[in-house]
Amino acid sequence: MGMTPLTFLLTTVSIAIGPLQHTMPPQHTMPPQHNMIMFHYPRWSPDGAWLVFTSNIDGDDEVWIVARDGTQKRKLTDNSISDINADWHPDGQHIVFERHEGGRVDRLIMNRDGSNVRKYEPPAPSAVAGLLVEERRTANGQAVVLTRGGAERRISTVTWAEQPSVSPDGRFIVFEQRDDPNDIIGSDIAVWDTQREGPPRVIARGTDPSWSPDGRSILCKTPKGSANALFIAIVDLASGSLRVLAPGVHPQFSPDGKQVAYMSDRMDRADVYVIGTDGSGQSCITCGFTAG
Repeated sequence: MGMTPLTFLLTTVSIAIGPLQHTMPPQHTMPPQHNMIMFHYPRWSPDGAWLVFTSNIDGDDEVWIVARDGTQKRKLTDNSISDINADWHPDGQHIVFERHEGGRVDRLIMNRDGSNVRKYEPPAPSAVAGLLVEERRTANGQAVVLTRGGAERRISTVTWAEQPSVSPDGRFIVFEQRDDPNDIIGSDIAVWDTQREGPPRVIARGTDPSWSPDGRSILCKTPKGSANALFIAIVDLASGSLRVLAPGVHPQFSPDGKQVAYMSDRMDRADVYVIGTDGSGQSCITCGFTAG
């Protein structure tokens, strides 16, 4: 979970939230520490035809892309530096990512073929229709704050809250919150209705919430069992029912809302998988990948 305050927009139409605008996904701020081969943090291209992800299969973290059927794999960066947190620019022709070197973090952008790597300055957030939602540090934690008509209102109710995102119709705000900033497993998924007064509604135990394209459900990862193993799950907004899909992390809906890409570990490596939102058609996208 990231500790860097991020600002998100609330509008009445579907908007891009998170790394597409800011390049730093809120759940990642440092290169992952691991002792296994990993293909992690898959993200769909805007047209749903490609996935970008990071892998250490060649010894250090590099950015790769692959077609949604697992073909046409290509490594876009190739160096001895950690390149992580890759995501697509909204135009679908560029990829933004972070380069970690010697304690310094550079935000970069490159063409989708890996060429023309250069510094990237994400656009400054601005209010839309007079509404702004943001993470804000407090004396003892972090809150989610709504600014509307010049008036500010804290909508989170516990010590630490993060990763707010807005439903496509602009009515609901989802975020994760917990009493102990370090107790990530203890996080709750909360939804606040902009058209009603009162506290947010807790709908599930979990983290990393994001909206389905139609705004009817929320994708998250949730702990399960006595060992608190992490699973990807979909929560129905209206009923609050939670449907577990598969063990894994870093989930994201496909642009058409029919599939979910995620990372799951098996034995000595972690791979990128795709599964239907109904739980069918699970396939491993990177299981056959080797170095080079």
